[in-house]
Amino acid sequence: MKTEPRRRVVMTAGLIIAASLLAASAADLPQTAPNTLPENARAGRYGESWECLRGFHREGEACVAIAVPANAYLDSYGAGWRCERGYMKVNQGCVAVQVPANAYADDSTYGSGWRCNRGYREANGGCARVIVPANAHSVNSSYGLGWECDRGYRVDQDACIAVKVPANAYLQRNGESWECDRGFTKGDDACAQIAVPENGYLDGSGRDWKCERGFRKEGSSCAALTVPVNAYLDYSGNAWRCSDGFRRDGESCQAD
Repeated sequence: MKTEPRRRVVMTAGLIIAASLLAASAADLPQTAPNTLPENARAGRYGESWECLRGFHREGEACVAIAVPANAYLDSYGAGWRCERGYMKVNQGCVAVQVPANAYADDSTYGSGWRCNRGYREANGGCARVIVPANAHSVNSSYGLGWECDRGYRVDQDACIAVKVPANAYLQRNGESWECDRGFTKGDDACAQIAVPENGYLDGSGRDWKCERGFRKEGSSCAALTVPVNAYLDYSGNAWRCSDGFRRDGESCQAD
């Protein structure tokens, strides 16, 4: 029973050796400071370890202040800049927009940085007065004609001419063209009535006709369907099918 003290000595020595080995291994590892943020940064919100604060952008492992030039401001994201109204971005600065006569400064992010006043339109880098023809009205647009024709008229070069609406027709919503009434079809300059045969009716569009149930279209008329024995009208009502257990053979149904 004298072996117990000796066993304790051996176990103690083993623990001391293991602790020494762990200490030596830890000494070989690089020493880094966990969760260290660079200056002007914060913890990332989208899976990144960190991100720069508003007004700074990332360069390597640092956050550098964004250089905002004169007559500019930080954008809504805080990661770039935009020129103020009346200025346009040129290289890395903001240059004053040269606004022509009869115009006003506009957002310079896209376009020239100016727009023509109402009643004027852009022409050769400036603003020319819009001449509104008869039966037209001016529109608030610095591009295009600067005017639109009144309802019932359409553009013809620099004028507005009346839209000629034939009998049995009406002006479309745009006011520049016409469409035939229900039951009529459009020709060159007129509306022809649709000839609906006996046992027929106008379809949903009002531009064509269909045969009633139990009839089928044959040319310009509706012919009565002859449904053979052991058959029935299909879902359309304009054709027939054989009942279960029968197959079609010409104009009759034969047992399978």
